[in-house]
Amino acid sequence: MGRRRRAGDAHEARRQRDLRRLPHLARDGGGAGSSCGDRIGSRRGVAALPDRAHGEREPRPGRRPLHRASGGRGIGTAPRSTGVLLARRQAPELPLLDTVRARHPQRGTRGLRAGRRLPVAHARLLGPLRQRCGRLGAARLPLLRQGRAPSAHARGPRRGARPFPRRPDRSPAVILRGPDELLSPLREALRDTPADEADIHLHRRRAAITRYSHSSIHQNALSDETHVRVRAIVGRAVGVVESNSLAVTDLRRSLAGAAELARASRPDDGWPGLADPETVTKPHAFDEATATAGAADQAAAIAHICRGLRSGMRAAGTSQHELTEDAVANTRGVALYARGSLAYLRALVQSDVGSGYAEDLAWRAGELDPAGVAARAVEKCALDRDRSELAPGDYEAVFEELAVAEILRIVSLTGLGGQSVKEGRSFMTGRIGEKVTGEAFTLVEDALDPRTLAIPFDVEGTPKRRVTLVERGVAKGPVYDRTSAKAMGTRSTGHAADPSRYATGGHAANLTMAGGAASRDELVRAVCRGILITRFHYTNTPDPRAATMTGTTRDGTFLIEAGKITRALANVRYTMSALELFAGIELLGAQRLARDWWSSNGMGSVVCVVPPMKVRRATITGSSPR
Repeated sequence: MGRRRRAGDAHEARRQRDLRRLPHLARDGGGAGSSCGDRIGSRRGVAALPDRAHGEREPRPGRRPLHRASGGRGIGTAPRSTGVLLARRQAPELPLLDTVRARHPQRGTRGLRAGRRLPVAHARLLGPLRQRCGRLGAARLPLLRQGRAPSAHARGPRRGARPFPRRPDRSPAVILRGPDELLSPLREALRDTPADEADIHLHRRRAAITRYSHSSIHQNALSDETHVRVRAIVGRAVGVVESNSLAVTDLRRSLAGAAELARASRPDDGWPGLADPETVTKPHAFDEATATAGAADQAAAIAHICRGLRSGMRAAGTSQHELTEDAVANTRGVALYARGSLAYLRALVQSDVGSGYAEDLAWRAGELDPAGVAARAVEKCALDRDRSELAPGDYEAVFEELAVAEILRIVSLTGLGGQSVKEGRSFMTGRIGEKVTGEAFTLVEDALDPRTLAIPFDVEGTPKRRVTLVERGVAKGPVYDRTSAKAMGTRSTGHAADPSRYATGGHAANLTMAGGAASRDELVRAVCRGILITRFHYTNTPDPRAATMTGTTRDGTFLIEAGKITRALANVRYTMSALELFAGIELLGAQRLARDWWSSNGMGSVVCVVPPMKVRRATITGSSPR
């Protein structure tokens, strides 16, 4: 007995000595001393005292405290104890690294891995796992603790809904780089180019988007994209390299790679050469307030929409503020910069039986009309009930602005580029100067229109020019980039587009269609028996030469009888020629800025200043019921 007592006294002395060696743990914000560890048994959870600050835990009465093993080599336990010491500090000092290595209580004092440090949060979980616990009990990260929940609201958040914390040096505001910061690395990289000639096009897009569903915001996102396209010309061969870095060293590496590709390529007999410096119109489509607007401004617009809903309706959609910066530089002295802004708001209002859609687009956020968007979408949703199917046939039709913009997308992609005219794929091929549609149709490509969203030069550094495409039904000619202009024996109109997104040969992206003075009610009253179409969905073209398009309607298709909307229709499928539609124009409304369906979904195609129109005949081939 005496020997055992002496051994116990010696052990207790060592334990007290080891406990004195433990580092001092700072007191927490509540003034209570921090506990030196949590006791997690293999069968029971952590013992906790509810009245201690931050829910600190102590060993249960009657059990020996946990302590470091002798010599400081890992974590040990007092005799006849089955717990593991998991050292921690309180929330004001997290996150910290624990200098003590956790080990299994049955493995002596050897550390798991020499010199290894485990984060405190890891050690709190690894201990129970190494003991093969059936459960982790109350072992939770201190950063997640919010105190005890009230008994009446045990499963709810302790502190309620509140804004996410924001670091003072972080902001969702859109930041401009400016011409000096963007053009300087381009000029520097082009100074010692390894090719005969070279040019660099830079496109930067920074977009802040707020998404909402079921009349509640569920996501805020901010994207910042930089796209750099480098071309190097050796003789008449061209090499292209793309990257997303503005560093001069990376630009030079891209130039070297493009030059190497050019030397390994065949000469291009149709190469027109790089653009020469020309005077460029000052860009107009930029608004500082739109560029610096934050998520709160977008939420305010969404709140307007949600307040305009009727009982039983719910809204979904997006609010987007976007800033773009474009820069072009080449070895011939071209150095151009332009910036642009965009504000976009859309709403899909749904009920249990139908839906209605509306959107608004501007380059000034202050010009958006959330109340108008809500009113149009709610009106369509209220009318969209008890749908009936429409028999196939030819009908009079009223196309709203979004539907007209989608028609113009098909016309632009299939028939308004110089390359498509040269290759015989355009409705203009062999018909320039001839009448191709009705006299009420006039279409212009005008990136300088103050209502549209555009920059005044293309990706090759050529200034954009106003081009009359169709005038009073007569085809006047397409738009050109430098390559298609050389092939057709003319000059570029400044409509080269990013070849990674569009076909080469010229792209008409800023279309203006002549309008009229009719209101929507007047357009509807002019219909004896026909349909009202809000927008199209997934439109494609089976016959580009005839500008034939096919697809379905969506979110607002209605039957018009005797000049009044009488009932909702199931979505209809159509197959019709855009030229035949325009040949049958009878009334035109006021122009409005709009985008086609692909652009509204972030893929981009055309931006249009378009009117609604009433046409004599639209061909419906079937219905697409839900």
